[in-house]
Amino acid sequence: MILSRFSRFVFALGLMAALLGGLVQARPLSAAETGTITAAYALNVRSGPGVGYSAVAVVYNSNSITLLGRNDAATWLKIRTNAGTEGWVNASFVQTSSNISSLAVVGGATLEATATVSGAQIINVRAGDTLQHAVVTTVGYNTNVALLGRNNSSSWAYVRTPSGVMGWINGNLLTPSTPLNTLPLANVPVLPSTTPTTPTTSAGTATVTAGNLNVRRGDGVAYEIIASVTINTQVTVLGRNATSTWARVRLAGGQEGWVNASYLRYDAGITTLPQTAAPAAPSTHVAYVNTAALNVRSGPGLNYTAIGLVFDGQMVTMLGRDVSYGWVKVQTPSGQTGWIASGLITPMHF
Repeated sequence: MILSRFSRFVFALGLMAALLGGLVQARPLSAAETGTITAAYALNVRSGPGVGYSAVAVVYNSNSITLLGRNDAATWLKIRTNAGTEGWVNASFVQTSSNISSLAVVGGATLEATATVSGAQIINVRAGDTLQHAVVTTVGYNTNVALLGRNNSSSWAYVRTPSGVMGWINGNLLTPSTPLNTLPLANVPVLPSTTPTTPTTSAGTATVTAGNLNVRRGDGVAYEIIASVTINTQVTVLGRNATSTWARVRLAGGQEGWVNASYLRYDAGITTLPQTAAPAAPSTHVAYVNTAALNVRSGPGLNYTAIGLVFDGQMVTMLGRDVSYGWVKVQTPSGQTGWIASGLITPMHF
């Protein structure tokens, strides 16, 4: 009997030790990764990683979410909302304290909205939705970009280029796979405030000495004429080119351009002005399409087959003309050659 009681006591001690050992070895679960929504207002939570999937919920700016995983490219995140709904959001609109690439890869194929660059041969990708924002990179004609968001008016798209750079492109220069107004609102960087610059001691007013002086877009006669000024007109001188042969000026109405420095009287001397970079000289055979869409034909006339299209604002290279001047042979931004009506393009004037 004593032995039996002792055996039961030993067995109980062993069982208690095993239980305690299991408790000691058990590790608490690590805290779930969280993130914060940074979309300008609201962001769709979708059933899969891409705008091609249906929306299952909505989260708002500054909402906290739980991160459950990511797609292979780390461009979409699987999340759980505070209400318990699980789904996917665009990673561009989530702020996290750690690298999202460390999350587990989960989910199916990514169905992202895309757009094709169609408005010009080379397009600037900017840091924000205005021409005043800095250029962060460029993309070429027919390049496909991923659509990530839009500005409030849906006039600019927030995109990711094939090289992974993110920035803004004017919507008029894109052919999107889905309307821009269906994309989420993205936060647009605010332009840095500009403090008015104090003119240098060498800047001032110059007097035009020619009877009629052309004001051009750049420092040479190859540039387009944008205005003209007459003799004795007063202009503000802003800078000069490297050879001091052309001066950058501001007219009384605020328009800025370049004039031949030989036809200015500036007492301080043109060489005292700061050197200013001028835009690259355009080709002497360049024209811009001035209608919404224009057929490119196989020959100079409406009876010839349409072989392509060019659009408003696109640049074409003029290769020749017919005897009536009614048709121009051109090369389009995609490299295609054909004929277009001369009245529907605007050649650069030199």
